[in-house]
Amino acid sequence: MIKKTARSKAIGILVSLFATISLILLFSTSAAAYSGHGNGTADDPYQITSNTFQFFQAQTEFSELNEIRNDLFAHYILMTDLDLGESDALWKPVGDVANPFSGTFNGNMKNIKNLNVSVSDHEYYAGLFGSTSENAVIFDLTLINATAECKQYTGLGDAGSLVGYNRGDIVNCRTVNAFVSSNWRSGGLVGANFGGTIENCSAEGTIIGIDSGGLVGINVDGIIKTSYSNASVTGPGSTGGFISRNYNGSISNCISEGSVYGDYTAGGFAGCNVQQGIIEFCYTKSTVDAKTQTGGFVGVNQGYMNNCISINGHINNRPMISKESSPYPPYTKYVFGSGGPVGRIAHSNYYPGFSEDYTAKIENCYSWKETKTNRWRFGAVNGEVVKTADLKSFPESVWSEWDQLIWEKGEDGFPVIKQMNLP
Repeated sequence: MIKKTARSKAIGILVSLFATISLILLFSTSAAAYSGHGNGTADDPYQITSNTFQFFQAQTEFSELNEIRNDLFAHYILMTDLDLGESDALWKPVGDVANPFSGTFNGNMKNIKNLNVSVSDHEYYAGLFGSTSENAVIFDLTLINATAECKQYTGLGDAGSLVGYNRGDIVNCRTVNAFVSSNWRSGGLVGANFGGTIENCSAEGTIIGIDSGGLVGINVDGIIKTSYSNASVTGPGSTGGFISRNYNGSISNCISEGSVYGDYTAGGFAGCNVQQGIIEFCYTKSTVDAKTQTGGFVGVNQGYMNNCISINGHINNRPMISKESSPYPPYTKYVFGSGGPVGRIAHSNYYPGFSEDYTAKIENCYSWKETKTNRWRFGAVNGEVVKTADLKSFPESVWSEWDQLIWEKGEDGFPVIKQMNLP
C-alpha cells in the first residue's frame, strides 16, 4: 500500500510537471505568434491593420507594426494609414547590423505619419528600419512628418527617415516634411546605402549631418535611379542637395532642388563623386553656399560625370572676410575664411591615383549661364573635361540624348521625370 501510494505520487508529480511545461511552451508560442492576420509568407503576408491592440487588457504601443521585429525574415503588408503620433512613445528602429531586417515590407500605397525616432550611444542607426540586409525589399510607402535623430556622443551614426543603413531594395517610397539629423551620415530617406538599390523615390525636408544629402547620405557600390529630392541640407562635411558622397556607386536620371549650406566639399547635387562613381543624366536646381570646394553640381569629382546640368540660383563661397560682433563693443572682429574659387559644375575634377587605368572625367555637362557666384571657375587637375558649356535654354541637341521614356520637358523647357508611380 505504501509502495503504491509513493508510485502514485511520483506519477502525479510527473504529470503535473509535464502539464506545466506544456502550458509554458504553449504560452510562449502564443506570445511570439503574430497577433494579426496572415502567415508571414509571400502569398499570405502578415497584415498590419492598426496602431494598437489589446492583450490581457494591456495596451501595447504600435501593435502589429511593432511586431515586425519579432520576425525579421517574414513578409508584411500595410493595410491602413498609421499615425504614430497618437502615442508619445519613441519608435525603436527595426533591425541592426547584427540582425538586419531581411524580409519584405509592402507599404501598399499607404502612409505612416509622425514617426519619431531618437537614438543615442550604442544605437547607431535611426529610421523606421535601423538596418536592412541585401534580401530586404521595401516598397510603395510614404512617410509624413517623420523625425529621425542619431544623437551619438561616443560613436558615429547613420540616420534616414526610412532606413538608417540599407543594403536591400527600396522602390516607390517617399518621405514628406522629414527632419533627419546625425553626427555622421544623414539622408532624407536613407542614411547610408551600401550596395542597395533605390528606385523611384523622393525626399522632402530638413537634413543635418557631417555627411548629409537630400535623399541619401552616402552611396557605396549602390544603384540610385529616377529619384528626386527637395531639401534644406546643412553640414560641416561633404554636403549635397541629393547625396553627400557617391563611392563607386551609380546614380542616374535624378533631380535635386532646395538649398545646400556647408563648410567644404559642397554641391547642388553631390558633395563629392569618388572612386569611379558614376553620375549620369541628372540635374540640380539647388542653391549652394559653402566655405570652400563649392560646385554648382558637385564639389569634388574623382569619378565619371556625363550629361549633368547645374541650374543654380547661386553658387557661393561665403566671404573670405566676414564681420562678427566683438565681445568688446563698439568694436567688431574680422574672421578670415578658407574659401576659394567656385565652379558652375564642379570646383575640381581630378584623378586621385587609385589605379593606372582610371581617369576622372566630366563630359557633356552644362550650367545655367546667368548663375551668380562671388568668384567662379571650373577647376580641373589631372582630370578630363569634355564638352562642358553654358545654357540659356535646353536645346534639342542636348534633349535628344536623354531617355524619352523617363523624361519629358517641363513648362520651363527643362526635363522632369515622368510620373514615378509614387504612393
